[in-house]
Amino acid sequence: MLALDDPLNLALLRIADRCEGLQGAALTTADGEVLAACGDLMPRSVAAQAASLPAQLDEQLGLICLGRVQEALVWTDTGPWYLCRIDDAGHALVLKAGPIEHAAMLRQAGGMAAHRIERLLSAMVTA
Repeated sequence: MLALDDPLNLALLRIADRCEGLQGAALTTADGEVLAACGDLMPRSVAAQAASLPAQLDEQLGLICLGRVQEALVWTDTGPWYLCRIDDAGHALVLKAGPIEHAAMLRQAGGMAAHRIERLLSAMVTA
């Protein structure tokens, strides 16, 4: 079970303060292990599936271009999604928002969170 007072969960919860309309957030390892999740992405199976999106984008885009996806903003019928690789180890941040006027707010909040989470992950490895 994920602890709500865990620093990684707290970092995800802080994203909602910066992005009105955020419905869910998940942080996972490259192999889909859920490190933290909140909102609509709280169930581990949902978070793991959402976290597989960057790898799926890599696979599909790899057919037409070289390089890994570092960040993506995807619009769906229900609202935008933000996907971001946190580090070279493949940690992924996935954010889901409802219909919001400016998807750029989602990207900005996600980018800021990614930097904070990267520092947290580095501190956990060196501790």
